[in-house]
Amino acid sequence: MKKLFMIMILGLCLIGCSSMQTGQTLVKGNTTYTKLTDSNVFYLKDNISLDEYYSVVALTIQNNYIVDTSKHVRMDLRYYPREKVLYLLFPDYEDGFFNIIKGITFSNKESIMDAEISNLSNVISSDIPNICLSTKQAKALYTIMSDEKPVILRVLSSEGYYDIPFRNEDKKGFADLLEIYLGLKTYNF
Repeated sequence: MKKLFMIMILGLCLIGCSSMQTGQTLVKGNTTYTKLTDSNVFYLKDNISLDEYYSVVALTIQNNYIVDTSKHVRMDLRYYPREKVLYLLFPDYEDGFFNIIKGITFSNKESIMDAEISNLSNVISSDIPNICLSTKQAKALYTIMSDEKPVILRVLSSEGYYDIPFRNEDKKGFADLLEIYLGLKTYNF
C-alpha cells in the first residue's frame, strides 16, 4: 500500500510540474524534477534512494452518457536507464471494486502493440499493475505513437474489454520518451 501511495504522490507531482518550462528543474520534497520536453517528459531523481528515471503520464477518459458510466486509464511510461528497463504502469486503475486489469493493446488500425500484465492486481492489492516492455514492444509502440493516425487502447479486464481513444496530446510524450529508451535522443545530466 505504501508503494501505491508513493507512486500516486509522484504522479500528482508530475501533473503539478507540467506547468514548468522545458529545461527547468524543481525540487519537491526529496525528489528532483527536470522537465525535458514540451510534451511533459520528466527526468526524476529520488534524492534519498538516488533512483533515477524518465517518466511521462497519460490519462485517457471515455464518457458514456447513454449508460451513465465512464472509463478511464492512467498510464505512466517509465524508463530506468541504470537497469535499462521500460515499464508501463497503471497506478490508479479502478473500474469497479473487484475488477482486475489483465492487458492492453495499442492500435492505430494499422499496427498494434499488445501486452499482458504479469502481476494481476486489484484495487485492494499494494502491487501496481505494470508491464515491463521488451525492446520489440517499445519499437512497435514508438511506431504507433509517432504516426499521425489516432490511437485506440483496448483494455482487457476481468469483466471483458473496452476500447478508449488515446489522447493526441499524450502521443507526443510517449513518442519522446520512447526515443530516449531506444537511443534516438539523449539528455546529459
